Amino acid sequence: MSYFNNKILELSPDVYVIPGATNVGVITDNKAEELEVYLVDTGNTEVDGEYVLEVLEEFFNFSNKKYKIKAIINTHAHADHCGGNAVIQSKTNCEIWISQYEKGSLENPYYHTAILWGGNPPKDIDTVYYRPEPCLPTKIYTEEDKIELATTTITFVSLPGHSFDSYGILATSSDGKKTLFAGDAIFPRLEIGKYNLPFTLNYSNYLSSLDKISNLGQLDWCIPGHGDFITKNVEETIEINKISLYEIETCIVRLLKTNQQLSTDVMVQKVANTFDIKMSVRQYSLVHFTVNCFLSTLRNNGILKIEIVDNIPYWKLKEQKQ
Repeated sequence: MSYFNNKILELSPDVYVIPGATNVGVITDNKAEELEVYLVDTGNTEVDGEYVLEVLEEFFNFSNKKYKIKAIINTHAHADHCGGNAVIQSKTNCEIWISQYEKGSLENPYYHTAILWGGNPPKDIDTVYYRPEPCLPTKIYTEEDKIELATTTITFVSLPGHSFDSYGILATSSDGKKTLFAGDAIFPRLEIGKYNLPFTLNYSNYLSSLDKISNLGQLDWCIPGHGDFITKNVEETIEINKISLYEIETCIVRLLKTNQQLSTDVMVQKVANTFDIKMSVRQYSLVHFTVNCFLSTLRNNGILKIEIVDNIPYWKLKEQKQ
């Protein structure tokens, strides 16, 4: 394990990570004279994509190795994971791999802000940080796919919950060492503490995906999309993530026990206040999305019900049969 110039860390032979606001995976294949490079995610903006290219150029030139970027493998299509795709693809003509139900958001980035707000969002969130440049996916991967490289096997682990069809990218070395590039299927302790409410599309699926990470067996490295790398304490981090999700459910249920019924907007306000979140317009869009998805999941799981009163949707606890 070693850093090159504090910019790229070797995790195991031919498996690296470029640390940053979004951690970018690098997997190399040395079957031929010219290395083929697979990137896992690309950061939030064109600037991040340019930085990744600079780091790779410096690293491989220092090693006196010829290389080409074979493919970008996106864990999911949120802007902070695919924002560098377009500039890297335009400069290298590389492939872009993504799962089926994330593909549309790469092709039409307006889906990002439409999902958060609606078809015509305010300019506060209609920015590059929420709406990346479009790019052209060239391959749809599934859990059935396996890529055999010279020293590493790449497999794909379905981990939905944070987004529609997010995946973890598992790199297994010939000596058995495993590195999971987990995207946003798991957050390290400090990231959980920083944001309190992890962005969540489907709470139940998120919990199942955390169990799936646990069932992968011993991971030498678990590289989350953001924050510190996870090594020996993967199980502990999984439990911290589960507790965070349970706390949101408990908060919602407690608020409804106290207030009998609450509208969506009031619920968002009370949850944000409970977790001491001071919202800007951008933060509101994320918190509202997450709370609304928790409410829907709890309704679909038979815990809550929704009623429209005077054209306002109200959430209530569903009476449980004795």
